[in-house]
Amino acid sequence: MNQSTRFMFRNEAEFDAGGAPVYEAVWRGETQQLRRQHVRQDGSLIWCSISGRALQAGDPSQGSVWLFEDITRQHEAEERIERALAEQELILDNATVGIAFVRNRIIQRYNRYLEEMVGAGPGELVGQSSETLFRR
Repeated sequence: MNQSTRFMFRNEAEFDAGGAPVYEAVWRGETQQLRRQHVRQDGSLIWCSISGRALQAGDPSQGSVWLFEDITRQHEAEERIERALAEQELILDNATVGIAFVRNRIIQRYNRYLEEMVGAGPGELVGQSSETLFRR
């Protein structure tokens, strides 16, 4: 209580970056919603979803209310998904065989090599029946 929020940041630069622009909007009466990394008391890092609003727009002396939600696990899961998607794209883009992802017999996505094999244009097969691949 009654101390600066500086302790929540890794360094002065990060503390300063979240200052003026965020609080200017808060004092205008806007609700600020942020996702950023903070530091726990033990020095470990935590990802937070933060929402803040002034108690009285235009009067900084009244203070503001901030809600912090620990989204560290969610953030880490999102990063794993992004990495997996990037790896999947790399595999698809460099495979020397045709690959298609099909759901309920509808082509969802595929690689360039399959496109070349069947003589389709870019994106032409998306949404088509897999039957398209077996026409004689």
